[in-house]
Amino acid sequence: MIFALMSAMLLKKYRSFTKNPIAETMIIFLFGYISYVVSELTENSGIITLLTCSIVMSHYTWYNLSPQGKHASYIVFEFLGHAMEAFVFIYLGITFFSFKELRWSWHLFVAEIIIIIIGRLIGTIGLLEIFRGCCGMDSGLNIKQQIFIWFAGMIRGAIAFGLVLRIDPSFKNRDVIITTSLSLVVFTTVVFGSILGPL
Repeated sequence: MIFALMSAMLLKKYRSFTKNPIAETMIIFLFGYISYVVSELTENSGIITLLTCSIVMSHYTWYNLSPQGKHASYIVFEFLGHAMEAFVFIYLGITFFSFKELRWSWHLFVAEIIIIIIGRLIGTIGLLEIFRGCCGMDSGLNIKQQIFIWFAGMIRGAIAFGLVLRIDPSFKNRDVIITTSLSLVVFTTVVFGSILGPL
């Protein structure tokens, strides 16, 4: 968050940076990347750091950009987002076949699917109902919207697989956990992702 505020201050105080949209885009990228690297070096969550940094940057840094800088940074980060998303799915698809010799457990897979479905149901619709009943808070979402949020949240992604790969190699049954996690990512992406459009 400090680096996000620093980027906003830099663009606000030194207006010479706002004369070049490339420089503005580089400043946004570098300060976000620095916050990620510092977070990883201090063994904190880089993902949460990037999320926080992007929220702060969108609130403070965005308004200090020139109109050309806003347009350029939007295009660059849209391109990077789509390119990295494609890379992650290609990587997961290739990795799926490279782990085929590891042990696999149907029981763990089915148990995880059930946990994902029930956990997401409780975490979305259940919490909304608890807030409505106990606190009198109404989310303004109808039941169809709540079911859509519940269903969309069941798609597991590359972050889950990346976290599983960080498990110490000496951990017992690590290979079963890795193959199950990769299978869950592929299964939920293909099945739930395919059904999400018509839903």
